[in-house]
Amino acid sequence: MQLAEACLSRIEIYQPKLNAFITVLKESAFKQAREVDAELRAGKSRGTLHGIPIALKDDIDTAGIRTTAATPSSTTVSLPKTPKLPDASKQPVQSFSAS
Repeated sequence: MQLAEACLSRIEIYQPKLNAFITVLKESAFKQAREVDAELRAGKSRGTLHGIPIALKDDIDTAGIRTTAATPSSTTVSLPKTPKLPDASKQPVQSFSAS
């Protein structure tokens, strides 16, 4: 939980200047951190990266989370006008979720 809090704190500090994130899932990160902490206390470890927070590029579909590929909603290029809200995650997200 402490690592998630530290990462989210840094995002809050530097996001206004860096504009590096489109979507930050703070509540979801805290929920997952609590689950990971409980698993680790119970002796369940999924490997060396178990509990390490990650950030995904906004062109990777993640179930229930908008995917914009960093494109503005008004563009002259032929792209969807609304961000996509996928119902399934792509392979990289499924792999991280399982580990």
